[in-house]
Amino acid sequence: MKGKTPSVFLVAAVYIVIVTVLAELQNWLPGINQGMDALLNLRDTQQLQALISGDGRPVVEFLISYFRPFGAFLAFIIAILTPIVGFGFNKYCLQISRGESGEFKTIFGGFNQFGKVFLLNLAIGFFTFLWSLLFLIPGIIAAFRYSQAFYVLMDNPEMGVMDCIRRSKELMRDNKLDLFILRLSFFGWVLLEVCVTFIISFTMPLPFAIPVVSFWLTPYMGVSLGCYYNYLVRFMPTTIEE
Repeated sequence: MKGKTPSVFLVAAVYIVIVTVLAELQNWLPGINQGMDALLNLRDTQQLQALISGDGRPVVEFLISYFRPFGAFLAFIIAILTPIVGFGFNKYCLQISRGESGEFKTIFGGFNQFGKVFLLNLAIGFFTFLWSLLFLIPGIIAAFRYSQAFYVLMDNPEMGVMDCIRRSKELMRDNKLDLFILRLSFFGWVLLEVCVTFIISFTMPLPFAIPVVSFWLTPYMGVSLGCYYNYLVRFMPTTIEE
């Protein structure tokens, strides 16, 4: 197998399994999630009304009673690892979109740039959140504006976090609608995935739902978005605004 490009579907399958396992571990860990489940599953209506009445402190105390520091710490670690693995998978898809010989180990390549990937993910989330405070639409526009920052980092590992964000803003100027239409084209497949996953989860006694459609949809979307980035960098100027 040395020197051969692994199937994008095989790499996607490994990526999906990793992400699914991490998500299930995060849900399983003792913490606030269990408190929310317990709050929603209260059978006694009067007890629930008494809990949510007043200034809200009973609800907070109820949730804190389920909080476990170690479980919360592990959940935090998992929340960090998920975008790191996602960065590696998208980098592999970018290589495939360029006809390059992608390697299986690329999906773990995000760990080589752990600090920058983490900070970039944090910065994008923070800026998108700030725009979302204005209204839903500005938040969505911001998400599109910063959508190419990770690809910029893949091509330019020496770039700083804010430089990647500025370059993404530059690339996406007047191109947000195109990306929206591209993502909208995946809607039918996403809807099919939701329906199939819903059916499987209710018809098969499995510990978690298997995203069957994702094994095809995830690499399809990943390579398509990689091709879109290639289009942008080919026809857009390369200067970075100060």
